[in-house]
Amino acid sequence: MISLRIMSDPLAKRKRALLRLNQLTLDHESLCADPDQLLRAARVVSLSKDELYFLQPKDDFLRPLNPRNEAAALSLVIDQLNKAPGQHANCERWIKQRCADYAAGSRAADTAAADDASLPDKFCRWVQRSDVQTQLQPGIFSGSIRGLVACNDLDPGSMAIRVPEILLITEDTAKESDLGPALMQFTQLGGDSIAVIWTMVERHDPDSQWAAFWQSLPETLHSGLTMSDTLLQALQGTSAHTECHSARQHIQEQYQGLKPILDALVTAYPAHLEAAWFSWDAYLWAVQLWYAYAMKVKWPDGSCKECLVPYASLLNHSVRPHIVQYGQLDATTRQLCFPVFRPVSKGHQCFLSYGPLSNLKLMLFYGMAIPDNPYDVVQLELEVGYI
Repeated sequence: MISLRIMSDPLAKRKRALLRLNQLTLDHESLCADPDQLLRAARVVSLSKDELYFLQPKDDFLRPLNPRNEAAALSLVIDQLNKAPGQHANCERWIKQRCADYAAGSRAADTAAADDASLPDKFCRWVQRSDVQTQLQPGIFSGSIRGLVACNDLDPGSMAIRVPEILLITEDTAKESDLGPALMQFTQLGGDSIAVIWTMVERHDPDSQWAAFWQSLPETLHSGLTMSDTLLQALQGTSAHTECHSARQHIQEQYQGLKPILDALVTAYPAHLEAAWFSWDAYLWAVQLWYAYAMKVKWPDGSCKECLVPYASLLNHSVRPHIVQYGQLDATTRQLCFPVFRPVSKGHQCFLSYGPLSNLKLMLFYGMAIPDNPYDVVQLELEVGYI
C-alpha cells in the first residue's frame, strides 16, 4: 500500500491546506491510479519550512520546485513503492523514469573513478568483517578526492549501503566507554565536548573497535576552520571572512575553556593519556571531524543523535545526489540504510546530499564550494533612510 503520511509533521496543517487547494489527496487508491498526482502530493509532503515560507501562489506542484524538494519527493515515492513490490507496475515505471531524468543535463554528472589505493586494506577488510553491506567500493577522483563508486548498475530503490547499529559512533558511545565515567565527572562538559575529547583519545587506541576507521581518516582535514591567515585576509570585507573568523574564534575559546580539563585528565591518567593527544591541532581535527562527517540519525525510540558512520562517511555531497533518505535507523534490522532514488551506473560515483547548504557553509565546514549552487545565498545589508 502506498501511504504518504504527514501526521507527525509540525508543518502538517499547512501542507494539508496546500493539498486541498491543489485538489490533491493522500488516499491510497487515488495515489495508485495517477502517478503524476502521486508525485505532486509527494512534493507537498516533502516541503521544508523554508520552502513553505518562499512558496508562491502560482506554485501548483506540476513541476519540480527545486532540486532538494524533487529529490525528497522522488525518494519518498520510491520508498513507498518498494514496500509493495510488483503491485503498482505502471506507476513504478513512470516514477523510475522521473528518477532517471532527475539529473539529466546537470553539471553534477557522475565521474568515473579508479580504485582508491589511499585506503588501507585493513580498513576494507574491517568493513567486510563488520557486516557492512554495500554495493559501492572506494574510489579516488580528480584532486585526490575520495568517494564511493558503484560496483554494479544500481536502479532506483536499490540499497547502496547498510551499516549495522553497532558501528555507529555517538556521544553515547563516548559516555559508555572506559573514558566515559572520567569525562562525566566534569559536569560542565556537554555531550558534544565529551564526544570530541573521547575522539581525541580513541583514535590513538590500537585496540579500539574503530581502529581501522580512525586510521583510514586523513591526517589533516581542510575547511574554513583551518584556512591560512593569508587566505582569510583575502576575504576581508565579505560575509565569508566574518563567518570564518567568528567560527575559528569560537572554537579557540572552547579549546581554552577545555584546556584545564584536558590537563587534569593527563595528570590523572599519565599511563594511559599523552599530552600531545590534546594539542590545539588535535582538538581542531576532532572538531572538524564531527562537523564534516557526522550525520543526524533518528532512532526507533524517536530520539535523534549525531553519528559518525564508518564507510558511509566516504560518500561525497552533490546538489543532484543519488541518496537523500538515510536518516532513520531501521527498527527491525537495526541498520542505517542508504537507498538510491535515481540510477547509478557501474564505475561511477554515488553522491549523498548533506542538505541544502550554501557555498559559504560548504566552505566553512567541508572545505568545498559548488559551481552554480542552487542553494547559494548572498547577504545584503540595506540602509533605510528617514522619511
